[in-house]
Amino acid sequence: MSRWIKLFDTHAFKTTWEDLKEKLELVEIDKTLASDVEELARLKKIVTFIDNAIDGIDFELIPNLSTTVLNNWNTKATDCKNQINSFNSNNNITYLKNANKSIDELLNYLKSYIFTSDKLKKSLLASIRAYTNEVDKHLEQITDTQTEYEKAKKFRDKIEEYYDLLFEDSDEEESIKLQISTLLEKAEEQYREINKFYNETLIDEEQESTKTTVEEAKKNILRDAEEANKKLVDVSAKIDELDKFYINIFGSENEDGLRSGGLKKEIEQRVIALNKFKTVQEENYTKELDKRLKEIKIYEDKQQKNIKNYMIK
Repeated sequence: MSRWIKLFDTHAFKTTWEDLKEKLELVEIDKTLASDVEELARLKKIVTFIDNAIDGIDFELIPNLSTTVLNNWNTKATDCKNQINSFNSNNNITYLKNANKSIDELLNYLKSYIFTSDKLKKSLLASIRAYTNEVDKHLEQITDTQTEYEKAKKFRDKIEEYYDLLFEDSDEEESIKLQISTLLEKAEEQYREINKFYNETLIDEEQESTKTTVEEAKKNILRDAEEANKKLVDVSAKIDELDKFYINIFGSENEDGLRSGGLKKEIEQRVIALNKFKTVQEENYTKELDKRLKEIKIYEDKQQKNIKNYMIK
């Protein structure tokens, strides 16, 4: 078993898809409403088509098959299954309409991978049969009005016209089968081009492949990035130190952007305190000096007076 086939067989999509089909078989609708029959019949038609189409897919011919691709399939299948479960719980027709939307999205993902026209024909026939059986099952039970009955008959006529459109060529227009065959040829041509591009991009032969060139460039970029990162770390550390030094000098900012604290503020406060101390000391010194000068003056006057008294004697 190749890795492409193994990837599909082991992916969750396969289990989800089987569960979806089982839940769809449990659906019961109001058989008197043609609109409800139409929703269910159409859903079964697309599910049957996809189920047969998947059997016809050669997963080894899908160049870009990956877990991501299968995850996308699984997401849409899960959405559809959940909508069917919701309908089975409360019979709200909106959930069947949503299920049809989800199955359309899944079909849109799958359509580019359906390569084998024989298998495609089988899928289309099976889907038409599923749609017809669902309509036939409920056709006789539509009793609300003659209009609803006629509407169901028109659905059947359209199915028969659809078969001719799919498989019968006309002078005016090619059949869808022929159109698909043309698309298949284009797909195979594109696959060859992709394979050529793959070899040129990823395989080293006479010339270095793009992959090798990119890997070498990546190594150089990573090396340069590592060196730049080291320098950035060093610069960041120095910036952190400068930031801390700046905060120590000028203080930290508050919510209003005003700085408080810091050595600068402390120095300014010390200068203010020293100026005050100087002023006080100068005032005290002046007072003390004036006091001493007065005392000296008094003492001098007293001594001069004593000298005069002594001379008189």
